[in-house]
Amino acid sequence: MTDHVDHLERRLTEACRGDGTLIVAFSGGVDSALLAVAAARARPGRVVAATARSASLASGELDHCRGFADEEQLPYPVTSLVYFLNFYFLLQFFPSFSPFVFC
Repeated sequence: MTDHVDHLERRLTEACRGDGTLIVAFSGGVDSALLAVAAARARPGRVVAATARSASLASGELDHCRGFADEEQLPYPVTSLVYFLNFYFLLQFFPSFSPFVFC
């Protein structure tokens, strides 16, 4: 089982490799946390974990997310869902943003 998990971890880290900055939509769940850590390993200093504040976000989740991002030393912006999906929010992290190369 460990070999299989190690193999999956290597594949995920390889999939996250690249030259630019990567934004991980971070909900605080296991899947987005795993992706954020794998991306941070693949792109040291070039990963942002971002959360969109919405009515569906459970009370206390932002504190949990911020604590995790701090532990992993990831920049952690929180914004409204509408702004999160806005082109100008993306430009803060991707000055030459193109939807054709966005990961």
